[in-house]
Amino acid sequence: MFSEIVKLDSKGRVTIPATLRLLLDIKEGEKLVLIFNEDGNKIEIYLPKINNTLLCDDEISKDILLELLRKFKVNAFKCRCIDNHCDVYRCKIFIELDEHDESIKKFLDIKCMDH
Repeated sequence: MFSEIVKLDSKGRVTIPATLRLLLDIKEGEKLVLIFNEDGNKIEIYLPKINNTLLCDDEISKDILLELLRKFKVNAFKCRCIDNHCDVYRCKIFIELDEHDESIKKFLDIKCMDH
């Protein structure tokens, strides 16, 4: 495990240490996905492995969430129940799309951003 303390600059930026960039093969201009983990009060960083990725952030029904997890390669997700019966969740979902997964955009009725 690697850890290093970094500072936040006046513009809200942090520098990923050179050792970590080397270990993870992160190059200038690459996109990273940052997800705030409210339970642990921490920020998680994900590195998309392919260019075709989605980050979805919206309310989603339990049935859609279960089907999503069964049908597609979900790399990271965080969901929180927002109703009394846990039929609706507030989710942040990071998905890498394979060449045949274009159907996911039609399947999902939530806000997603291509990366």
